[in-house]
Amino acid sequence: MISIWQFGLLVGALITIFISFKNMRGITWVLIAALNFILCTAFQRAGLPYHPGFVLFLDLSTCIVIDIYRKYQWELQIYNLFRISVIVSICRIFELPLTETFYTPLLEFINWLVLIIVFNQSLISTNIVGHYVKDYITVGLSFFGCSSRETAKTPAWYKRWR
Repeated sequence: MISIWQFGLLVGALITIFISFKNMRGITWVLIAALNFILCTAFQRAGLPYHPGFVLFLDLSTCIVIDIYRKYQWELQIYNLFRISVIVSICRIFELPLTETFYTPLLEFINWLVLIIVFNQSLISTNIVGHYVKDYITVGLSFFGCSSRETAKTPAWYKRWR
């Protein structure tokens, strides 16, 4: 059985997917994040050993996929959030001052931030909101370094070392 927090996160993902009906890139990243979340939760619920290592592997895989396929500035922010998730998992593996009390809430908070970025970008790209609200959302996202413009994309990590 899932907790109320996990249920809320899944409902948030479904709402974000519903709002993102014209933003296929947003739907793709939400589905990848949801799959990551579901697999991590199932691994923990099954009682299998070394849960933080499995979470680290999934988050690192998600980072690599986003780094290869990202196109817009807001996707770079999703990439950075999953990088933070990788750091949180590394801290948990090495039992740094991150205890079990903070580990799960931090990962769920990162997942909520991913949903908020995709949700806001979908509101802007689908013209659901009026111009005044759109301006406020754009200003808010630009404060965090997000925009709908394409990035001056740096090459993916495997292309930089050639």
